[in-house]
Amino acid sequence: MVKISKNTLKLLNVFYSHPDRQFYMHELGRILKKKPGVFQRVLYKLEKDHVLKSEYKANARFFWANKQYPIYKELKSIVY
Repeated sequence: MVKISKNTLKLLNVFYSHPDRQFYMHELGRILKKKPGVFQRVLYKLEKDHVLKSEYKANARFFWANKQYPIYKELKSIVY
């Protein structure tokens, strides 16, 4: 299960507000007005738990919401 900390909630809010969009780490930093290192561990944990998906494009790693996550809809409603 996903632990919902303040940084987790902020990240999930970004991803669930734009479920069809991919974000790279520095872009998320600009959106959240934080340095990427602040939420990097949370981002990798969410990917490891299959809440998010990622892939490398050129030299940047892009993340997006995993709509096939078993409790995607429930988690999305919690975040909102």
